Amino acid sequence: SSEGMDECTVDYLRASLLVGCVVGTFTTLMPVLMTAKKRHRIVDASQLGDQLVITTLHLHGIRGFSRRITTVKVSGTRHPLLDSTSNFKARVLDGKRLELLSNEGTQLSQDAAS
Repeated sequence: SSEGMDECTVDYLRASLLVGCVVGTFTTLMPVLMTAKKRHRIVDASQLGDQLVITTLHLHGIRGFSRRITTVKVSGTRHPLLDSTSNFKARVLDGKRLELLSNEGTQLSQDAAS
């Protein structure tokens, strides 16, 4: 009485391709998503010549390919200049230091280190 019943088989090739695509997407996007909204504690803001340099407590994880400029948000510093603007641009100097720039990407002219 097994008339009309089809056998169900698993297509292992398609299943493995699907799993591979999911794993590949996850491993590609997860590091980006983890650093996108990561908070970093600022331990120092110093005026070094024309540069306003902020130093983070731990490695910030922002990649500085060819001194690319990225947008950062600074808050809770208790400094009027730094807390008055919600977004800045930043240029990576090293793993813990960023040069803080205006939202237009120009150097900040005021002394923010005081």
